Amino acid sequence: MITVLVSVPPYVSLVQEIGGDKVRVLSLVPEGRDPHSFEPSIQEAGLLAGADVWFSIDDPHEIRMERFLTGSGVRRISLSPSDSSQDRHYWLSLPLVVEQMQKVVDELGEMYPEHKAFWKNRADVVRARLNELHRTLLLRLSDSPRKVIVATHAAFGYFCESYGLEQIGLDACQSVHSHEWAVKRAQELSVDQVWLVPQHSEQGGRYLARQLGAVTVVVDPYNPNLEDNLRTMAQHLVSCHKDKGSR
Repeated sequence: MITVLVSVPPYVSLVQEIGGDKVRVLSLVPEGRDPHSFEPSIQEAGLLAGADVWFSIDDPHEIRMERFLTGSGVRRISLSPSDSSQDRHYWLSLPLVVEQMQKVVDELGEMYPEHKAFWKNRADVVRARLNELHRTLLLRLSDSPRKVIVATHAAFGYFCESYGLEQIGLDACQSVHSHEWAVKRAQELSVDQVWLVPQHSEQGGRYLARQLGAVTVVVDPYNPNLEDNLRTMAQHLVSCHKDKGSR
């Protein structure tokens, strides 16, 4: 069986669905662990080093993890777009994910041509479903009363770009001046919710929510159930919050 390594959990189920029973898919960072601080155990490092191919996203956390793969012979293939920014949360853009999954199929098909047709057929099913979800989210968010995401970490740039939204990342607002700007901008846009990213401190988000009289919602960009997570994110944006406070 071919062992495929991906960098974060949201890619696991998609690559596994495409690969079927020909592959076993592992995540460089396991589900529920923080990619910014995760260190694998000896057993986990051994599993990673046994991979045949690694589809990376060129995230800084990968640099720290590379030492566990040194000398393993794993073939590394980047899924980063050529015009990528510092934001590496590519999977939050469905059009980009579709392109990435095509690259997965192409690269695997080149390495293991005997399975190419099998993977192509399965990828066609995945692509059709992701494109349909993208159309659904486009339609749903076009009428959303909220056009800005305020989050404790600027993880949602690709999601915002896909659906015509604006992002305010509080981790970039550490000075008094920048925090005052964030408060003013949020007030101008009538922000009534703040997204708390569990891999980052909630303090600034909860403080801003109190200033705005807004609710807080926990949104994990690394949720392994990508499609459900995107639906939930859209639901947060279109839902009505009658009561102020945490959720």
